[in-house]
Order: sequence, then C-alpha cells, then structure tokens
Amino acid sequence: MDKNKLKKIKIGIVFLVIIAIAFCANKVWAYFSTYCEAKGSQRISIGTARPVVEKRNANNNIYIAIRNDGDADCYARIKIFANSKVQLIDNNSTKWNKSSDGYWYYTDVLSAGSRTSEIQIPYTQTNASDDIFSNIVIINEATRVLYNGQTPSANWESFIY
Repeated sequence: MDKNKLKKIKIGIVFLVIIAIAFCANKVWAYFSTYCEAKGSQRISIGTARPVVEKRNANNNIYIAIRNDGDADCYARIKIFANSKVQLIDNNSTKWNKSSDGYWYYTDVLSAGSRTSEIQIPYTQTNASDDIFSNIVIINEATRVLYNGQTPSANWESFIY
C-alpha cells in the first residue's frame, strides 16, 4: 500500500471516530446539564392560623373562646394555670374536652375567621376583690389541620401558636 492511500484511510478513521464521539457527547452533555431556568418570582402562601383568646368573667365563671384571625383552618387547645388564691372547677362541655395532659381541646376544626364556642369554667377565689385574670394564666395553642383523605386530624407535635 502506498503512503497516500494509508494516510487517507487513517484520516477517514479519525473522522469517523470524531463523528461517533460527537454523537455520544451530545447525549452525555444532555445528561450532565439537565437544569431549569426561570425568571421573575411568585409568592406562595399556604396560610397561617392566628388564634386569639377572648375571655370574660361573670358570676364566678370564666368564659373563654378562641377566635381564628388567620387565613388557614386549625385546631385549638387551651391550658389554664391558677395561683393559690383561685380554685378552678372542671366543667363538662360538649365542644371542649379536657385531656389527661391538662389541656382543653376544641373538638371541631376552627375555620379561618371563625370562633369557638365558649367554655365556661367555674372557680372559687379566696379574695373576691382580686381581679381573676391577675390570678390565672391562659395558654392557647393551635396547629394546622391535616387532611389525610376525608378525615381532618391534628399534629400537636408541631403546633404553630
């Protein structure tokens, strides 16, 4: 074989190898460069529950309700602490259930913009001239409603307020 023919064969083989690499490189490049670009922004809001305690005192009874001023549904619970001058008396309620952890749980979902029914808690006080709300502390907490299928539920491990 003469040198010219051998040179043409080598150039042809190199050219075919370059073409084969070019076809493979395109697929490899696509694999390693998969990404997405976007411009601008869009705010995403999943809503927030904002529970607010409403309380009043009348005839040795504390009346407590929770109002949801937020824009998301939630479950609500309260806990009441009293000093030694006040004795709280447990009261049965149809919408509020007292649990062994000391919290009163509202049984219904508290929709955005709505209010719970009042819970009435009777008390006795050693000094009737004291303001009852200076002798007790009301803690309210709320957690988002979890919708698992059709049944709403609460996760009190991740309460929001």
